[in-house]
Amino acid sequence: MSESSVRVAVADPALARHVARLASMAGLSAVTVAAEHLGAHVGVAAPLVIDLPAARELAGPPRGPVLVVSSAEPSAQDWRAVLPVGAERLLVLPEDEPVALEWLHRASSMRACWVGTDAGRRRSGRLLCCVAGRGGAGASVLAAALALAAARRDGRALLLDLDTDGGGQELLLGIEHVDGCRWPAVLDAGGAVNIAAMTAAAPSVGGVSVITRDAREPATLPGEVVRAVTTAAVATQDLVVADVAPAPASGATALPLADTALVVTTADVRGVASAVRVVSSVREVCNDVRLVVRRSGRVLRPEVIAEAARAPVVAEWQWERRLADAVDAGAFAVRWRGLAVARVAQHVLDVCAAPA
Repeated sequence: MSESSVRVAVADPALARHVARLASMAGLSAVTVAAEHLGAHVGVAAPLVIDLPAARELAGPPRGPVLVVSSAEPSAQDWRAVLPVGAERLLVLPEDEPVALEWLHRASSMRACWVGTDAGRRRSGRLLCCVAGRGGAGASVLAAALALAAARRDGRALLLDLDTDGGGQELLLGIEHVDGCRWPAVLDAGGAVNIAAMTAAAPSVGGVSVITRDAREPATLPGEVVRAVTTAAVATQDLVVADVAPAPASGATALPLADTALVVTTADVRGVASAVRVVSSVREVCNDVRLVVRRSGRVLRPEVIAEAARAPVVAEWQWERRLADAVDAGAFAVRWRGLAVARVAQHVLDVCAAPA
C-alpha cells in the first residue's frame, strides 16, 4: 500500500465520506476496507481510520497508527472497545474535524507509542513511587497531592493507583462517578493498549489523569501488565506518580522503574520500626529511597528516624484534622491546596522531580 494512502473501515456512508474528504485535504487517498477483512491488514504499517463497530472486530492492535471516529459522543463502553486496538484518538466528527485533519497530516510518519514496544521502553519522564511505611501513614494522600501539585506546575500529570490493598485513589479524589478508563478496561485488553489513548480516556481531576481501579470491581494487577503500562507511561509523560504497596506484585514491579521511592511513615516508635523493614525491602530494587514523616504530638527527631531507617528524611508532614475531614468527604482534590500536604508535595517535587 502506498505511503500516501490511508485505510478506512467506516460503515456509516456519511461518516466514511467525511473521512475521505479529510484524507483528500491531507493529501492522502482513502482506501475502503470492509470490517470483516480488517484482519488481513493488521500487519500493514499504514495508517488506519475505523469506526467503533470495526474496533470491536479487531483482535489486536495493527502495526500502523489507528484513529477511531464516531458520529456520537463516546461512552465508557466505547473506550473499552478502543483501548485494545491501540488507537491514539477517538474523535467525534464533525466536531473534532481540525484534530482529525491534523492526525491525517501526520499519519504517514506517525509512530504510536505501544505499551511493551521498544518505543515504550525509552525513558523521558520521571517516576515517583509512594510507599506505605506503615498502614494509615498517608502514602496514597501524598501520591495524590504530588500529582495535583505537578499538574498545577506543569499543566498535566499521570497518577497510577497500584495499591490494591488500599482504599483507592478513586474514592480519595472523589472521581468514583466520573466515566473513564480504569484498570479493569486495561486488563480486558491484556495491557496491549496505546498509552496516549489510555491517558486521554482515564478519569481526570485538576489536570491529573488517574488510572485507578473501580471501587465496585476489584482488580488483581498482573505484574507484566503493571510493568508494561508504567514503562510506557514514563516514556510519554513528564512525571508519573505511582501509589504502590511494598509487598504485592504491583509494587514489586513498579518500584524497580522508580527514580525515587518515597516511604511514608509516622514519627513514633512503631511507625519507624515498620518503616525500617519497608525501606530495607524497597532498597533491594530502587537506589533512591527517601522518607516522608508524619508528625503528631511527641515524636522522634528526624535525624533519629533517618539513622534507624538508613534513609534521608526528605520532608516532615504535620498531622491536621482538616485533612481527615477532606478525605472522608471525598473532597481532597478540591481542598488539598489549603492543607499542609500541599507544601510537603511541592517541596518533594522541588527536591526529587525538578524540571530539566
